[in-house]
Order: sequence, then C-alpha cells, then structure tokens
Amino acid sequence: EVAGVESYEQLWRDSGRARIAGVDVRVASLDDLIAMKRATNRVKDQLMVLEYVDLADEIRRQEESDQG
Repeated sequence: EVAGVESYEQLWRDSGRARIAGVDVRVASLDDLIAMKRATNRVKDQLMVLEYVDLADEIRRQEESDQG
C-alpha cells in the first residue's frame, strides 16, 4: 500500500524511466509524488508539495506551449 495513490500498480503504470549513474530506474510521476507527499502530511513534505505543484504547473504550461 502506498499512501496517496490508489495502488502500487497505478504508481508503476504512471511512472517513467530515467537513467541515473548509468542504471535505468523507474521514477514516480510528479502528480503521484505530489499525492504521496500530501498524504504523509508531514511539515517537510507539505513544504515540498508547494514546490512540486509549481513545477508541475510550469511543465504543463510548457507542454501546452509546445503543442500550440
């Protein structure tokens, strides 16, 4: 069970791939990361949520700009 997301399967399905130090790894989507941080409700996580939401908004604006 993963707090903030429906299931581990959803987390896996929404994840992406990244190469870190020469190793391919799965990385949670930004939206899922935001949901998990919100679910923990710890002060340090809540502060990060604000930054992650701003980042997600900026990425969406950029994607919209690239499409139009």
